[in-house]
Amino acid sequence: MFESSRRQFLFGAMSAGGAALLAPSLQAVTRIASPDRDLIAAPTRLDANWQYRQGQLDGIWEVWREEEADLWQSVSLPHCFNHADACDPDRTYYQGHGWYRTTITIGNPFEGGRTILHFQGAGQTSSLWIGSTFIGTHKGGYDEFVFDITSDRKATYAVSIFLPEKSAQSWAASHGRELTEAEQYASAKLRLFRAFDELSDMKTDGRRLVIGPALLEEALASLGVE
Repeated sequence: MFESSRRQFLFGAMSAGGAALLAPSLQAVTRIASPDRDLIAAPTRLDANWQYRQGQLDGIWEVWREEEADLWQSVSLPHCFNHADACDPDRTYYQGHGWYRTTITIGNPFEGGRTILHFQGAGQTSSLWIGSTFIGTHKGGYDEFVFDITSDRKATYAVSIFLPEKSAQSWAASHGRELTEAEQYASAKLRLFRAFDELSDMKTDGRRLVIGPALLEEALASLGVE
């Protein structure tokens, strides 16, 4: 049982295929399902006040045992537990489990709002718990991903976002240049956040999102892209 204003949050991950684990920078974003786009809280960065532990645990319950507090070391994100041994020719680099834990205060200012945890990358196979509650797993070391950690969430699911060539060509024709990769990525991220705003059942209606010409124009204009 956890207090409603305080959630214990744990990010645990295991490296796969001998690759180094990189704990990412994180953001928690609060948003409300409303046509009024002004009702959006600024992202909160979660880079500081983390603790790291290397090795296998017997279970998620072991993460918060006070008698093992000295086995955790303070770190900040981004963090890599192979930062020293990966390039050392005189020793074998560590392959195995790495655990990261922290506590955060979740204060969504909007009634009925969604709270989205945004990972900027974590390799290679990463799993997330809040307290002892399993939230989901993501595979892939270099792509960003999000989890909806609103208290009434029921499941974890994948969402695909498509930027059709027709939309990109229409924007290029209006602005006299091609979209950069960063602008394409930004439009995809904004499309995802807009879907959380507009769709009451994201799992059913938001699994395949398309960025049409009008949405692309609106999204980039909101960022001041010309």
